[in-house]
Amino acid sequence: MKKGVIIMPYVSGRGGTETVVHNLFSSFTNNKNLKFELLSIGGTSDMGWLSGIDYKMRKISNSYKINESKLVRTLFYSSFLPLELYKYIRKRNPDFIISTNPFIWYLSKKIITILKLNIPVIAWYHYSLNEHPVKEKFLKSADYYLAISSGIKEQLIAKGINSNNIFLVYNPVSNINKMR
Repeated sequence: MKKGVIIMPYVSGRGGTETVVHNLFSSFTNNKNLKFELLSIGGTSDMGWLSGIDYKMRKISNSYKINESKLVRTLFYSSFLPLELYKYIRKRNPDFIISTNPFIWYLSKKIITILKLNIPVIAWYHYSLNEHPVKEKFLKSADYYLAISSGIKEQLIAKGINSNNIFLVYNPVSNINKMR
């Protein structure tokens, strides 16, 4: 059985990314060949979307106000995220990593290199690259890409990503077998 982990930063719990991730987990509930786990680094304000999901959570604080502070999250990520990811990847040794956050997939790739592991990192960015640009070193650090629209797929290609490494999954994922 293959083990995959989806790594996400803090999310409100009420957005589209949360819905898509929840739908992905639901699509694989009875799959005996693939198991997913969610690693939430930073937590969520609304836990409802996690129903039925196998997850591990590293909250910044039990206070929602602190979790929702962008400054506090930035300080947390810059000081604790590398160690949290290192410990998790070393202990769990997943078959692949999917992340919705450019800095997290970049850092995951660096850690995998340090640990001399052969784990592909899959970027699953949920925003237009034109409206929410990603630094080139972060963008190009992933091995594969999930695009939620044909427009985002075209933006990835325009940024120099090989089209063979991009899988069009649309948004939200309701049936993973429709990939590509």
